Amino acid sequence: MINFLKSRQIDPSAIDGYAEVLDLQKVNNSLKHSHKLNQEIQQIPEFVKSDYFEASTIRTFYSRVKTAVKQFLTLLADRIYEELYSFDEAKLLALADSFVLRMDKETASRFSQLVLSKYR
Repeated sequence: MINFLKSRQIDPSAIDGYAEVLDLQKVNNSLKHSHKLNQEIQQIPEFVKSDYFEASTIRTFYSRVKTAVKQFLTLLADRIYEELYSFDEAKLLALADSFVLRMDKETASRFSQLVLSKYR
């Protein structure tokens, strides 16, 4: 998924809340396999002094990250929407350049007529 997003010029690591999403993913994956904490999990603030997962530390951790995770998902959705449906001059020019490389003039003319006909 990360590679797909980056191919669309969306860098998830630059979106607020990314670190918390990664921490949540690490905790979730670790919990699936063991109740013992590995070194990676012990670097997360709530688990620094623990050897095992405990309900109270998991609740404290989730209370800290849940707002950031929601914010990340909202911002990511906004970036995806913008990539799909926002067309500034630079993006339109890049699309035009891309089609020029793949279409002859006659095909491009037919294509533009077909696109315009969809708005009638």
